[in-house]
Amino acid sequence: MPFEVKADEPNAVTCAAMQAAENNADMHGPYNSVREMMADLDS
Repeated sequence: MPFEVKADEPNAVTCAAMQAAENNADMHGPYNSVREMMADLDS
């Protein structure tokens, strides 16, 4: 590799987000469907 690979510890916010994802917590968004989300992304 042309650069040094580092494995720093994630910060508290990142750790909390990873733990929530592992526990399927807070897994929602402002969209009710993929179609709504894609329409917003395409605009």
